[in-house]
This record gives sequence, structure tokens and C-alpha cells, in this order.
Amino acid sequence: MEFSGSELTTKGKPVSFFSSLFSSDKFFYKITRSKPDNPNDRIISYESEIVKNPERNPKWKKVDITFSRLCQGIRSTPLRFELFKFKSNGKNTPVGSFETFALINDQYKSTPGYQNSGIIKCLRFEMFTLHSFVDYLRSGWEISTAYAIDFTASNGPPNAPNSLHYIYGNFENDYARAITAVGEIISNYDRDQMFPVYGFGAKFPNEQVLFDFNCTLDPNNEFVFGTEGVLQAYKTALSYVTLWGPTNFEPMIRKFCNIARKNANEKAKVYSVLLIITDGEITDLESTKQVIIQEACVLPLSIIIVGVGNADFSSMEVLDGDGGALCWNGINASADIVQFVPLRDMKNKEMLAQCVLAELPGQFLNYVRKNNIQI
Repeated sequence: MEFSGSELTTKGKPVSFFSSLFSSDKFFYKITRSKPDNPNDRIISYESEIVKNPERNPKWKKVDITFSRLCQGIRSTPLRFELFKFKSNGKNTPVGSFETFALINDQYKSTPGYQNSGIIKCLRFEMFTLHSFVDYLRSGWEISTAYAIDFTASNGPPNAPNSLHYIYGNFENDYARAITAVGEIISNYDRDQMFPVYGFGAKFPNEQVLFDFNCTLDPNNEFVFGTEGVLQAYKTALSYVTLWGPTNFEPMIRKFCNIARKNANEKAKVYSVLLIITDGEITDLESTKQVIIQEACVLPLSIIIVGVGNADFSSMEVLDGDGGALCWNGINASADIVQFVPLRDMKNKEMLAQCVLAELPGQFLNYVRKNNIQI
């Protein structure tokens, strides 16, 4: 819902143009409802922000409020709009209230010639059902997960025991552990269990360095089945390519922006999750922030970054945005779609599952609600 006011005054008479021109009045409103057991006792359902407007014609920001909070889910509940002039000493001045839309101030309503203390316009009032994440999944929405694995030289050569990509017999390196642990969690949300597996930052025998290659090395099939399939694709690529660099995220994220955009344009019920597994030493932070802010934030896409090893993950924490909105060139991200999970801090599978999935349902719901997508 969204409200604006016009010709507001705390007096029982119109305000002159001259006096309104130099006014520094600030206004806020409350929406209240009566208690079921005592109609004269009011409960605040919502209190607005304080708005300054020199011409006494304020406009408040649009607000989303649940039906239960507004009126306890009872449509017949009488609501009252109460407007106040803000005072820094806490003694706010009542302007008026209504259960219609003309503000009536009880102190002045008996004054000759008094009509009202201004008009409140309801610019927008919409009611809609807020479905849950599970509701959308049950209605046919799919979570489509793709893996993107870091094949850069900063991980250390695979034949070195201290390498994050170390391969020897049945030894499970950090990347394999991350794939297994996170795969068991995220695969529960992927209906067909078919996953595309990509790599970035590797050099091929033809000396070409690629940042979005297919780990199966099969040009006709980039999908594998289940977590075991992901592990096999990872090992296939690791035995074929040379770890190289730099550690660029932007090409892979842009690739999935294009996929998510196609799904959105076709109105497909598909929400993409890009799972990046990396040692965290990113080299294209600014261009990565740019593509996230300018493209990814408005698409049906979430990015989960799993950090392996003991490197400096400060860049990953910047992308996560939990310490403040992700910003590039003075522009803030319109949505928080990145979740960073440092594997070294996860003490058990339960903690890992909680961290990996902590933000995904909210990110999904933020997208569908912003785009008014109903079940």
C-alpha cells in the first residue's frame, strides 16, 4: 500500500503559501486496529517513516505488510489511519485521523468553517497471497544447479600433497570433499539430479585458456547424474587440463546470466543456482561485481560460493554482501543473491547445510515477489 497527503495542517484553518514555503514540518502515520475485547484500545499495525515536505504534501514509501499483521487476517476489522506531525522532543502533534480519507482533528472539528485537516490519498492498495518457497516448488518450479570449479594454479599442482587438487589413489582432496558435502545438500532441491559441470582458469593442450569449459570434455553432453557424476567429471577434467589462471569469475557468471535470462523470457519455472567452488583468490573482482549488480541481481539466479583451503576470503565476503550492500561504481546491488560459505569453518554437515541453504529460499522469494509471479 502507498499513501500521500495534501494541504496538511495541525490547525483548523488552511495554510498560506508563504508559511508553507518556509515550513520544515515532518509527518508520519500509524495504522491502528482495535482490540477485540476493547474497541477503544488501539493496537499499532504499522508505523511509517518520517517524511519532510515543505509544501505539506508528503508522500510515503510503498510498504508491504502481511494480512495477519495488518488486521490479524480478519477482513472485517476496522482500521484507523492516524497522522502526526513529528516533534523531536517526542511530543508528536496529532494532525487527524480517519476511517475514511479526510483528516478530522477532534480539537477543531467544532470550529466554524472547519472542514478537515487535509486529505490522505491511498495511491495503491493491493492484496495478494505470499506463498512460501515450498509452495512454489510444489507448484512446478525447479531449482537447477550447476557446478563451476576453480582450475587455477593458485590451488597448487595436483601432484603436490599440499595442493587443494591433490590426486593420489583414493585420497579425497578439498575440492572432492566440497563437491560431496555440498552436493548432498543442494541435490535435494534439484528434481532430475542432472547437473552441468564447468571449470574455469585451466589451460588445454592446445594452449587455450578457458573460463567456462565443460568438465565432461564431451561437446555434446555437459550434464552428469548425481554427485558421483559431478566428481567423475571433475576428475576427468583435472587429469586433462593444466592448472593456470587468472581466477576470473565474470565469464562464468555472465554465462549463467544468459541462461537465467532465457528462462525468464520464456516464463519457464526454473530458478538457477550457480555453485562456485574456489580457493578464493579472485582476480577480476570489479568486473564480477559489475555483472552481478547490472545483470544477475534482476534474474532468477542465485550464486553460492564455497571457499576451500585457507586463503584470504575477503573478496568472497565482499561479494556476499552481508556486511553491506554489494556496490560497484557507486551503484548498489538491487538484491542480495550471493552466499559465501568457507568450508574450513563448517564443523559438521548440519552446519554446512544451514549455511549453504541459509539465503536461497529468501533469494528465490525475493525474485518471484519483485516480479509479481504467482503460483
